[in-house]
Amino acid sequence: MRKPAVATEALCFRECLRFSLRHRRYFVILLLLYGASLRRWGEMRAARFGYAFLQLYDDIMDGDRSCAQPPKHMAALTMAEWKSGVFIGDSDLSRLGEAFHQSLGDANEAKCDTLILLDLMRDDYARRTERRLSSRVVLEKHLRDTFFHSVNLLFHGCGLKSRAKNVPALVEALAWCSVVRDFADDAHKGLFNVPSEIAGDDTTQNIADQPAVKTWLETERTRGPALLQACEVERETLAPTDPQAAKLAGVFAKSMRKYCTGR
Repeated sequence: MRKPAVATEALCFRECLRFSLRHRRYFVILLLLYGASLRRWGEMRAARFGYAFLQLYDDIMDGDRSCAQPPKHMAALTMAEWKSGVFIGDSDLSRLGEAFHQSLGDANEAKCDTLILLDLMRDDYARRTERRLSSRVVLEKHLRDTFFHSVNLLFHGCGLKSRAKNVPALVEALAWCSVVRDFADDAHKGLFNVPSEIAGDDTTQNIADQPAVKTWLETERTRGPALLQACEVERETLAPTDPQAAKLAGVFAKSMRKYCTGR
């Protein structure tokens, strides 16, 4: 069994740097993650390995990172490894997956969250390659589930007692932000995070230029201030019982303000 030793830590840090080269927001995450790790290196191991593993998997599913196998085969192998706890793949993704799995120990809830996320991101790959549109109900559930389990893992990895159920406004805001922030880039790849009721049959890269979609996107952006105000109320409520979770939620809420209109 491979051990999460110096080589794995180096791999983890290298991947975090590679993410940062694609967008500065990943550099901010790197600074926050490793800044917190300097004070609690062992306790933050799951947070470091989990971030590197899941972001690399997400990049493969989104087409931002090439891999030796077709992404659907990589997804199947990764999920099989995660379910069994036996990591046999000769890839950086498999090595990071094993290190993350080991770092979780007996945390079965976190392992279940991870498996659900892997499946959700695999579905994003299918939506992208099939240029599939989803109904409002299906799309909203997919996005909400993605960030519910992401927040669960984030809090667990940071050693916090709060979970996503304690911050529903933050989960909703993260789902909202992912759509308005990345809509054009996602559409260019074939990933359409707009309800089929709005887009109709349009599955082209220029979907954002469609009048109905433009109007919908502008309406979505105006939802931002109310969502972030709800996050602030939520943060203040959480602060007395879990101040570190409240602080972390505040950092994420602040990072989303730039994507609002009417702020």
